[in-house]
Amino acid sequence: MTRLEKECDLTWVQENVPRLFEASLEGLGRVRDIVNNLRDFAHLDKADVDELDLNEAMQSTVEILRHEIEARQLLLKTYFGDVPSVICRPARIHQVFHNLLLNAIQASEPGATIEVRTATDHDEALVEVKDGGGYRRHASGSDL
Repeated sequence: MTRLEKECDLTWVQENVPRLFEASLEGLGRVRDIVNNLRDFAHLDKADVDELDLNEAMQSTVEILRHEIEARQLLLKTYFGDVPSVICRPARIHQVFHNLLLNAIQASEPGATIEVRTATDHDEALVEVKDGGGYRRHASGSDL
């Protein structure tokens, strides 16, 4: 074995390359997902008023705030109902969802559970966020 092979620990590198590549690919996948979620959240290249899937919008917001949820050691439960798409201002809805979920995160003690629920009630789409403090916040189709 040459001096250079010993210095760079070639044996260790050869044994661990598959695991290192796998970890790199997983990291790149997470970066791709973050970028896609940020694009969805910002609603880039979209009209001011457009059709929006509320479940996808809330899921995107959850992913944007996942680090905050994990950092505060919170449990997040999501219950996505069969909610029709709505015509709205998507950028504003994303901001409302972000504010609701961030408020719930900040109001919750470590170890608490936050619940996010979408549903329909008659002809209205409902979005509920329940934080560890027990407060309920909701928005209906007429509020959006």
